[in-house]
Order: sequence, then structure tokens, then C-alpha cells
Amino acid sequence: MHYLKNKWTIRLFGLFIFFIILLNIDVSKILQILIDTDLLYLSMALALITPQIVMKAWRWQLLMRMQNINYSLKDTALAYFAGLFMGTITPGRLGDFIKVLYIQNRGHSFGKSFVSVFVDRTFDLLSLILIGYVSMFVFITVFKREIFILSAIFLTIALLFIFFIVDKRTNRRFLSWLYTFFVPEKYKKDIKMNFDDFLKDLGLLKVQGLFLAAIITIMVWGIYFVMAYLFALSININIPFLYLATCVSISAVITLIPISISGIGTRDATLIILFSYFGLSKESAIAFSMMILFMYAVNGFIGLLAWLKKPIQLD
Repeated sequence: MHYLKNKWTIRLFGLFIFFIILLNIDVSKILQILIDTDLLYLSMALALITPQIVMKAWRWQLLMRMQNINYSLKDTALAYFAGLFMGTITPGRLGDFIKVLYIQNRGHSFGKSFVSVFVDRTFDLLSLILIGYVSMFVFITVFKREIFILSAIFLTIALLFIFFIVDKRTNRRFLSWLYTFFVPEKYKKDIKMNFDDFLKDLGLLKVQGLFLAAIITIMVWGIYFVMAYLFALSININIPFLYLATCVSISAVITLIPISISGIGTRDATLIILFSYFGLSKESAIAFSMMILFMYAVNGFIGLLAWLKKPIQLD
């Protein structure tokens, strides 16, 4: 409880940043920009939300099928949307945990159920970090330190990954050490069983299937960038598509830093800096950031409908 309290205290820092930003801009201009929103472009952007999530659900379904878990695309999409809703109203990544529960309800162990959710989430995170990393080179004078840090992190992860894959004996010893010293005795049996199921099903994922999942991930990002571009056009922001995608990618990476709620504050500050390179005002940057936040709210609302359609017991 103390940890959660501190966690949320830290996340309030983003709201503090947002409050400081509001003190230094013309709020009436933001309101006017939003009032003058082109509803056609806005509608086109919102219409892409469902296809984007269905594409993600298709990727998740593909991963489950490699584990011999049969889940219809309709049910997978409903569970994915429901996860988005739970992720919106709860702290941490509970939305992902909800997706695990949907699979468990089909009679599968937690370890087996966790595999597809874990890999699905990994595709999102790794692709975001990679795209954001490449995008930072466009603004290398601003993100020189961040590029150096991320490069060091990538190299370290790559070396550790290669080491663990090549030296499986050390891999097992390390995991066994973690299991022995950090898992309470009363949970060891269940955790070992689930971890064995996790490793077993992780081995069922084939290169061809993972490659297709990667292609789907690229398509999902393509849809997301088109949505962002349409949002920008709806509030009269004219930035070349590739540059806007760059700004959106970098701001999304920055929001991974756990010091805000839904990226409020951190995303706004990042967009103000990046948009200034194109001669855009702080007010335009904040208005665009609010459009992104609005998209998350719509995701959450659709997720609520999916949750009501396909609820799951949390107890």
C-alpha cells in the first residue's frame, strides 16, 4: 500500500508540469483551437480506432493459436478492448492482466495464459522504443543524451539476450537462484508449475508466426500515425506526415517515464519543444496533446462497452 501511494505521488509530477505549462500559455487560444476543430478530419481519425484495435487483437489471436489456444477474433477483440478499459481506470498494467484472466477462464494455467499477453505487450513496447529511438535522430541536437543512454541500454539488452540464449545452463541457474531466494515457500509449487508452463508454451512460438506478428505491429503503427495526422489536420496543424510521426513517437516514448498519468504533462512538454521547430505555438501543441488524450478516452469508452458485453469476474 505504501508503494502504491508513493507511485501515485510520483505520477502527480506530470500534473504539476501540466499546471506550470497552463500558467505560461493562453488557455483561451487552446479553447478556440478546439472549438474550431474540423469535424470531418476528427471523424475520420476516430473511425480508425476500431480497425487499429482489431489489428492488435488479430496479432494476439495469432500468438494464442501458436499455443493451440482457440479464441475467435470477435472474442479476442472484445477482450482486448476490455483490457484497454481496465487499463484506463486502474493503476499499472492491470489491463494486460485482465486479458490473462480471459484466457484462464478457458481452463488454461496462468503460465500458459500469460505467454501470449506477455509477447503481445513486448511487441508494442519494443516497437515503440525502437521507433522513438530512430525518431530522436531527427532532433539529435535535443536528444543527444537520450540517444546515448538508449544506445547503451539496447547494447546491454542485446548482449544479455545473446548470453542467455547461448548459455542456457547459466540461464537456468539464474532463474533457479531467483526462485530459491525470492519466492515464499508456500507459493513455490504453484509458481514453478506456472513458470514451467510459460517456458513450455514460449517454445511453441514459431519464427514465421512472430514475423507475421511483427508485420501486423508495423501496420498498427501505420494506422496510429495516420490517426495522429488526421487529428493534427482537424485543428489546423500542418506538419509533414513523417515529421509528425516522429514527434508523436518521441512523445510516446517520453510518456513511458512513470511520472505522469496518461502522459499528461510529459507529453505536453515534449510536443511543445518539438512543435517549436516547425514554428507552431505552445497552444497548438497542447491542443494536439489533448486530441491524443481524447483518443485514449474514446478507447476507454469503447472498452467499457466491450467489458459490459463480455465481463469477467475479478475475485
